[in-house]
Amino acid sequence: MANPTKYWMFPNGSNAKGSHYTYNEWSTSGHAHRGQLTSASPDAMQYQAAGNGHYNAKTSALSCARCHTGAGYLISKSDPLFKDITPTNANTGYMGQECIVCHDAHPAAVGAESNIRTGDAAGVRSNAGLTTANSSICEDCHNWQYEVMGTTPSYAPVADVTARGGPSDPQRETLHGKVMLDVPVAGEFMPGAKCEECHMPKTDTRARRFSHGMHIMEPGKAEEWNTAAGSAYQGEDSCSNCHPGETRSELQANVDKWQADASAWAQKAATAITAAQTRKEYSLTDTTKPGYTLVGKAFWNYKVFANDGSSGVHNPEYLVAGLVKARELARSVGGSFKSVAASKVVKSGRTAFVWGNVRNGSSNAAANATLVLYKNGKATGMTVKANASGNFAFSIRATSTARYRVRWLRASERVTHLTSATVTVKVVR
Repeated sequence: MANPTKYWMFPNGSNAKGSHYTYNEWSTSGHAHRGQLTSASPDAMQYQAAGNGHYNAKTSALSCARCHTGAGYLISKSDPLFKDITPTNANTGYMGQECIVCHDAHPAAVGAESNIRTGDAAGVRSNAGLTTANSSICEDCHNWQYEVMGTTPSYAPVADVTARGGPSDPQRETLHGKVMLDVPVAGEFMPGAKCEECHMPKTDTRARRFSHGMHIMEPGKAEEWNTAAGSAYQGEDSCSNCHPGETRSELQANVDKWQADASAWAQKAATAITAAQTRKEYSLTDTTKPGYTLVGKAFWNYKVFANDGSSGVHNPEYLVAGLVKARELARSVGGSFKSVAASKVVKSGRTAFVWGNVRNGSSNAAANATLVLYKNGKATGMTVKANASGNFAFSIRATSTARYRVRWLRASERVTHLTSATVTVKVVR
């Protein structure tokens, strides 16, 4: 324990004595990175011993301890064990994410799931203001706080894409497809699947024991262990239970492709973000500059991928869509209309055209750019997408002479919009 005198009833390395299967697995997980651990603690890991732990009660405010420590979490869940405790800096922050955080009793039998706490209900705690309940207790903590707090995403740019930033722990929102900026909500990936079904497979089916290391058992790794000479491994992988019609090789190929695709797009997005920061339209601090917003939003989407931690598996198509958008946003910094033109004279009631070409800040074609047509200063409601060459065209039923302009909506914010020169279509009888 981080502080055995205050929480003596919870397991620690000294009473586990290295022989407790579940404890040993837990100690290798991120849940073992606990407040106030030192290099001499029984389950201290190099990551934590170096002072890089997720939470440290000695320096963090009580507001953090309410959610980021075991005691704070249980108090916020109104657990009977803590029913008479009011959280203060003196009594909260010592307990890590240990057994009792997820379990409210011993299991009824080996492999039983009857002792797992219930995830937050709709409108409660991590779901404040939301109409859906968490399907897994994991979602109580692994979620993006802004969604619950109702605040605007902080998408300010940073000088280096490797810096910290973006949404913290956006796993729940990634799974449900609702955290990327300027990307439509995609819906849930693998509907009905719970976090623990993938992260806690039965790695020993003979004893019906669930893995407590929270590490995915990839199908390929399980197959490798099963076929090893003299292997006694009889465990499950994280995928086959829900995909009985596919071989482990096929399932592993899916995982590998998801991660490879997402990682490749993440690299493209990072490259575009770095390049955008060298252009005149960009500013690291001036919020009136279009590049500030464009790069900030691109960085946010890039960090959704990075902070989610699944390398694309949690919602492959959605994560790739967000990274594609991040690259598009960043590349548009310094962009411009290369050309805009229109039909010069048409007869009344005939079709006229307004067309042109848009280029990104690097002078390459602004493929997929969103363009809106304005007539005499008012939006017509007509929207088109630029093709792979950056070309676009609007067709108009001309009834009177009018002036037209095209607006490039590089992002949803008005400061990022670019407007073309004016072109006139003359209508004659």
